[in-house]
Formats: sequence, structure tokens, C-alpha cells
Amino acid sequence: MDLLISEVKKRPALWDKTHKFYRHRVYGEKSWDAISKVTGISSKHAKDKWKNLRDHFKREVHKIPDLVENDPISLRNAYTGKWKYFPSLMFLIDLVRPLDSTRLDDIELDNDSIKNDEGNDHGADFEMYRDEDSSSSPLAFNSRTSSEASNSKNEPRSSENDKHIDDSDLYYLQSLLPYFKELSPLRKLQVRKQFENVLIGELAAATAEASQLPPTDTIIKLEHSAQFD
Repeated sequence: MDLLISEVKKRPALWDKTHKFYRHRVYGEKSWDAISKVTGISSKHAKDKWKNLRDHFKREVHKIPDLVENDPISLRNAYTGKWKYFPSLMFLIDLVRPLDSTRLDDIELDNDSIKNDEGNDHGADFEMYRDEDSSSSPLAFNSRTSSEASNSKNEPRSSENDKHIDDSDLYYLQSLLPYFKELSPLRKLQVRKQFENVLIGELAAATAEASQLPPTDTIIKLEHSAQFD
């Protein structure tokens, strides 16, 4: 059971509603197939076990008084139950606490209930890369919808340099995601706040530097007058 929990935790799209592939039919099926290979149980059996674990965790969380602060340490200290999987499932805590219990209720894992969006189903060029010999290897997905492909034809192409810069920024941020997922909900909030503060500071500095430059027409006049001095 611990292995199942660990494998599901590695795949936020199966439980995090904010994930861009949450309830994606193809992504979900591939993820459960991968979990099945690692755990040695069928995809359906794995989904049923996960649903029972998730529902049990929700019931245990609801036993904790609402006055308890919504952070992992406080919740663990306030939990008086004896269910051994409670600590392992703490990554679900922000789905049921403090008051919004419907978020967890909305999560459906059956294939029939996985969202089948137009842009995320048959029209998608969907690729999965995974090292089948390593149970700890994360899944990586590249998805491009047919609608995006058609829209890109009507848009002017950016230069190769701009594309490279955009991609490098994206890849860098994506490379930090596995480490970010290891943080507790409280730590995530702190990191986000620090990141936003740094970004705001840099943007403010850039704006201040730009505001100190003379207007373009002034520069032209100065250059013109210098030619006749």
C-alpha cells in the first residue's frame, strides 16, 4: 500500500485539480498503467485501492477540529487516530482543509469520468517518456493539440533565438517542479511568496532604470546638435 501511495504522489495529475493534465483521459490511463507495472496490480485494482485510501483519509481529516491550523505539523499533532497511512497521505491535505471538502469529492478516477476535452483527446499529439526499469523515474509528457497546431500557422513565427530563450526559461522552471512538490503546503506558500517578492523587486528595478533614461526625441536632438558643435 505504501508503494501505491508513493507512485500516485509522483503523479499530481491524478489528484491535483490545478494540474494541467488533471482528469486528462490519455494521461490518466497511461499513469495508471505505469503504476500497475510498478506495483504489480491491475490498473482497476490500483484505482479502487487509491479511492478507498483517499476517502478514508478524508474521513480521518474531518475528525480533526476546524480550529486547528491548516499546516502539516499542527494537523499531525492534533490527529489522535491510529490509521497508519494518515502521514503518508498528507500531500492531499490542501484538498480537504480547511473548509472546502468538495474539492476532494470532485476527484474521479474511473476511466469513464476522466475529462475528455476536445483539445486533449484524439486531437492531441501525446507522447510519454518513462524508464520502465526504474520505479522512481518521473513521467514526462509532451502534448500539442491540433487546434494549437492550426493556430500556430496563422501566427508570425518568432526568431529561433526568441524560441530558444522562451524554451530555456520554461525548461528551467519545469526542472524545479519535482523539488517544489517535495515541500509541505506551508513551505510552498513561503517559497511562492519569496519568489514573487524577488520577481517584483527585479521588475521594479528594471522599470526605475528605464524611467531614468531620456526620451528618444531628446537623444536625437542631442546627437543632432553634437554634429554641429
